[in-house]
Amino acid sequence: MERRLGDAMRKLLPRPIAELVMFTLKQAWACLFGALMLASLIISNQIWNNAWAVQRYDALVIYAITLQAHFLIFKLETLAEARVILLFHLTGTAMEIFKVNAGSWAIPNPHCSNFGTCRCFRGLCMRRSALS
Repeated sequence: MERRLGDAMRKLLPRPIAELVMFTLKQAWACLFGALMLASLIISNQIWNNAWAVQRYDALVIYAITLQAHFLIFKLETLAEARVILLFHLTGTAMEIFKVNAGSWAIPNPHCSNFGTCRCFRGLCMRRSALS
């Protein structure tokens, strides 16, 4: 798909402009997962009701896994890219388990999906000093 789009751009536009358009599209493509996750964080923060049966962070974990599955199903990412992402998350989980057990981080909100002492939705743990 990328090659066909690039070929079409080079036919329609002067080469430097076509390269700029392709660069911009590739950067936007690379940001798609992050932008969708950021949107889910903002929207869930605005609409979430703590009385709902599912905790917010658990719903975000489900959303992130579903989103990643859709990226693979619709071939927006390759299996090789997904393996690199998985390796990154496993490394992050190991580091977070260490930090929580060392007392450096606290997990501020309720959740059910845990891996060891850490919730599955990482990156939102607050430093204990920030809580006091």
